[in-house]
Amino acid sequence: MRLLSGLGWRMRVARALDPSWKLRARFAARACLDGDVLRPFVSARLGSALHEHLEQRPETAGVLLWPYQCSAWNARERVRRIVSHFDLVESIGPPIRACVEDKLEVLNLRGYSADVRLILDQPKWLAREGHLALNLFVGDHRSYSLAFSLFSDGQDRCAFIGGLQGRSTEGALDQYKVLTKDFHGMRPRDLLLDVARMFFQRIGVSRIYAVAESHRFFRHAYFGAHAGEEMHVNYDEIWCDRGGIRIAPSHFELPPTLSLRALEEVQSKKRGMYRKRNEMLEQLAAEIAAPGAQPTIVRFQAT
Repeated sequence: MRLLSGLGWRMRVARALDPSWKLRARFAARACLDGDVLRPFVSARLGSALHEHLEQRPETAGVLLWPYQCSAWNARERVRRIVSHFDLVESIGPPIRACVEDKLEVLNLRGYSADVRLILDQPKWLAREGHLALNLFVGDHRSYSLAFSLFSDGQDRCAFIGGLQGRSTEGALDQYKVLTKDFHGMRPRDLLLDVARMFFQRIGVSRIYAVAESHRFFRHAYFGAHAGEEMHVNYDEIWCDRGGIRIAPSHFELPPTLSLRALEEVQSKKRGMYRKRNEMLEQLAAEIAAPGAQPTIVRFQAT
């Protein structure tokens, strides 16, 4: 069953895009010229995960104009990726399939650091980097986020990471130092990447890809002069540090499974810390993989 059709569909999406009439007009004109690109959205089956998402966030169709996850993808590829993501969301079901406003607690990390949790949600402002986000929350504060979407390459269930970012809020660096100490020397970003691997395994993802620095979404010509801005963090360096291999100009492939540091490779004075770190990671992996373990919906106002 068709979601919407013709002029009514274009007008509804245009209104959701932006207060700027110029952007609305650009979308309406492009939708008239390249309407076939958006046909999978227009014809989304009633009750499907894609249909429900477009009902809640019609501005998703803005990928006809703006980039999504990787600056190398054209509009048709962006739509194809989004359709594939929601096909897998529907196949997997809960907890991946949830209301866009839901926050799901995947792991309670309070046993390691005060009031820290791993939360899965769908923040609107990260949607261009991925339709799902795994986050380290300290209380109600979103401390670090990894944005990703799912897709199928025809054989394997895959994840594509489009964003990994901390916060520039006051006190953020001090908070990261505390978290690093509490998690036995693991930086928040490294911890988040490792627990993401565990989560991906739980939902059947066997291949993990991550966007290259040169192809982050904001490198697209859509952003004009800002597309070439240098960032404080270089994704290529992060992916290489975590065992990634660049398999194409646009992206890396990351190891899908957790690899613990062998204690005999560690300096003797640090072995105690690494032993505790390895034990912690093994425990977290067991918690995520435990039969019957299901994330729970939590209610709070994120900051």
